[in-house]
Order: sequence, then structure tokens, then C-alpha cells
Amino acid sequence: MRQRWLRVCLVCAAGLAVVAVFHYARLSDDRCFSICQFRRLTGLPCPTCGITRALAMLAKGEWQRAVAYHPMGPLVAVALCGGWLYLLWCAATRVTPAMPRGRTPIVIILAFLIITVIIWIVRYIYPLIGSVSGGTG
Repeated sequence: MRQRWLRVCLVCAAGLAVVAVFHYARLSDDRCFSICQFRRLTGLPCPTCGITRALAMLAKGEWQRAVAYHPMGPLVAVALCGGWLYLLWCAATRVTPAMPRGRTPIVIILAFLIITVIIWIVRYIYPLIGSVSGGTG
């Protein structure tokens, strides 16, 4: 019994530590300090660029800025919280965490990837194509 509550406390502490790190993080808007390797190599943002900053803004309670950094930020935060709650439940009930089976996880992952790429095209690639082909000069 004592060991189970120790696991529960450790999972709680880990989740709260992640939220605290995001809350107190000072993430720069300067592209020179980007952690994204795709952006460093190509100069273009990747499909998930902005999600880390969006999570930091959500931890600070700044929803509008979070969505401005990446519209999928709140959805990613919900997924992370769901995973954390699942681990907390597993620790409390002594159940070994396991990946869900069947097609549902694959469909969810594919939907996330498709939506992320669509957002990327609309936010970053489409304006670049429009500025190259439709210049006024």
C-alpha cells in the first residue's frame, strides 16, 4: 500500500514539475534561439513549430498567445494531461501502462498529423508561395 502511494506521488510530482517548467520558462521569439532542427537547417518552421511555446503559454494561462503560437497547442495539452492522468490511474491501481490496441490510436495519430500539416501549409507555406508568384514589382 505504501509503495503504491509513493508511485502516485512520484507521478503527481513529475506532472507538476513539467507544468512548472513550462510556466517559468522564458522562451525567446528570436529564430536564432529555436530548438527546432528543421528550422535551423532550412530557415522554415516545421509543422510542429510553436507547440512548445504554446504549451508554455497555456501553463501561464495565456490561451490567446498559445493559439497564436500553434492552434494545436491546446489539443496537445489535453492529450498530455490525459496521458498523465492515465499514468496516475495506473500508479494508483497497480495496472501496468499499455498502449491502446486496435485502429483508434492509428486514426488519432494520422488525424493529428494531417491537421498539423494542413495548419503548416496554411500558416507558412501558402504565404511563401503567394509572395513568390504574385509579387507586385
